[in-house]
Amino acid sequence: MKKLVVGISFLTIFTVSLGIYVSKDEKKRRYMQIKRIMADMENKDEHNPANMYILRENKIESQ
Repeated sequence: MKKLVVGISFLTIFTVSLGIYVSKDEKKRRYMQIKRIMADMENKDEHNPANMYILRENKIESQ
């Protein structure tokens, strides 16, 4: 009976740990995907003459 409780406890801890790891990995993957999309959009916007002024102003403000 004691071995069963220890086994169930171990499996519970393992499952929770794995869930936390997968959750963190998924958040990191989503963050990197959004970052990549934003960089692509910024690169496309840099070539659009209408957006060049806005991008230039944002770069000046961030410095």
